Amino acid sequence: MTKIFNNILTFIVDNQNFGLPIEYVQYVLHSAEIRAIPEVNPILYGLFDYHGEIIPVINLRRRLGLGEKPISVDDHFVLVTKNDQSYILVVDEVSEVYSTTEGEVVRKHFAVPSKQKDSDVDAGLELMIFKKEQLGVVLIYDLGKLINTEIELNVKDALKKLMN
Repeated sequence: MTKIFNNILTFIVDNQNFGLPIEYVQYVLHSAEIRAIPEVNPILYGLFDYHGEIIPVINLRRRLGLGEKPISVDDHFVLVTKNDQSYILVVDEVSEVYSTTEGEVVRKHFAVPSKQKDSDVDAGLELMIFKKEQLGVVLIYDLGKLINTEIELNVKDALKKLMN
């Protein structure tokens, strides 16, 4: 019997297949209007009010170095949680959930220099590569690296600005 390694929610951004371990995913929603935040890190699109909870919206295209485009009505929001903080990731399309086995996944780390001045924050991305016949290669990101300490600090600063 093959041991299941992880259940992965797969989605598409800029015609590329990506995924996140399902344990981070709370909901998948249709895109909606967000509130822009002036003078913050461009990785943050703004804020989304989800049943009274104000949730930061992450510009996944910018975070991954992909082509920019405004949020459209056809996009989806993937609501994820990290360290008791919810985030929205904007994706073009949600595919489905796949189960992976240990032998199907390869881990990689990419060094990405931090954009914050005088910072030694690790802005690198750790991902797993998973190949599925009907999808091709799926890049599965570690949410802890995708939404790193630098982004968490930017979110806290943005929320503080709004409260003042």
